[in-house]
Amino acid sequence: MRRAVLWSSVRRQLDIDEELLDVAYMWHRHRLALPFAALAAVVLGAIAFVAGFGTPASVGIGLAGFAVAGSAATDYRVLAVTDRDLVAMKGSRIRQIARPPLDRLPVDTRVERLSNNLVISEWRIGDDTYSVLRSHQARMAAIAARSRP
Repeated sequence: MRRAVLWSSVRRQLDIDEELLDVAYMWHRHRLALPFAALAAVVLGAIAFVAGFGTPASVGIGLAGFAVAGSAATDYRVLAVTDRDLVAMKGSRIRQIARPPLDRLPVDTRVERLSNNLVISEWRIGDDTYSVLRSHQARMAAIAARSRP
């Protein structure tokens, strides 16, 4: 179901005569995302403790601040392959859907896997590095196979 929703959201952004071949959802964290999120957690936890929420609630508020700050420092992207070229679109933070196109990349843009584990894999697309969930790794591998010169 998620794949169909992602596919149709990408399809709506493309030209009417453009054929969609493949699509993958990915994200890129700012290099200072973890320190920023940790600082937000400490500050919010301290404010909650001083405000009298107690230790367990202060820790919970700090963890919620960590999650929100981490999400704010993350850029979500959708990579689509069409019969013309690669299209990088902005992705939604909440659902796996595509927003208007950010950039059209040449078909010969290098897409390569850097590393992987059981949950995510790291991919380089041009000069940028993205993380991809396991459910989209096969799609990224297919995109990488198409992009090889």
